[in-house]
Amino acid sequence: MKIIATREIDDLGRVLIPIELRREKMWTKGDLLTFYKCDNIIIIDVCEKAKVPICTVCGRVGGEMLCDDCTKVRIEEIGGA
Repeated sequence: MKIIATREIDDLGRVLIPIELRREKMWTKGDLLTFYKCDNIIIIDVCEKAKVPICTVCGRVGGEMLCDDCTKVRIEEIGGA
């Protein structure tokens, strides 16, 4: 095990994750992190559910912003096919 970087906890309890680790793990802005604890070891990883696209209208999984059903409804609302 090697030290990648040392970071200070700020007044609000935030810690900046080093860019080297974010690039290696392919973590990006908006990823939801999960914290695990086993004895004195803390594990941080991206919550896989956060990587699954969720419809912004109904909350179902699917599509980038809208699931297929909500996309069809939206097309009908604006007078499309």
